[in-house]
Amino acid sequence: MSQQTIALILGGVLPALMFGISNIFTKVSNSGGMSTSAYVTIVGIAVTLVGIISNFTVGQNFTADPRSILSSLCVGVTWALGQLMIALALQKFPIPLSVISPIYNCNTLIAVCIALIIFNEWTQVSMGYLCVGAFLTTIGSILVARSLV
Repeated sequence: MSQQTIALILGGVLPALMFGISNIFTKVSNSGGMSTSAYVTIVGIAVTLVGIISNFTVGQNFTADPRSILSSLCVGVTWALGQLMIALALQKFPIPLSVISPIYNCNTLIAVCIALIIFNEWTQVSMGYLCVGAFLTTIGSILVARSLV
């Protein structure tokens, strides 16, 4: 198996499975009477445990510089706020997970646009394929949003 294939599986397919499964747990935990603040706190504990365990299993030392620490904190804050908003929507409104999940997972379009500019990735990808894929993702989200009866 090529390194590119391994990278696509490790960084794309497996996280997609994990994020998809985590959405199911999000709905279950938030429909069970848990407060959204408790939900985000407990998820944070789980994230911390995964980080500690990965320190011993991935084979890297626990190292970070100030810029990386600040960026990591920003990841945590933005991700936690997103999770909080999803939990609030699932608790407070009669919205199906099957509708809301594809919409908030359009976050990929935001990441793609920003990465193309900030990291100069437009030189490393086929813009034609990327634009068609982004267009189809957008159309898919519009169709999903209109699926509510």
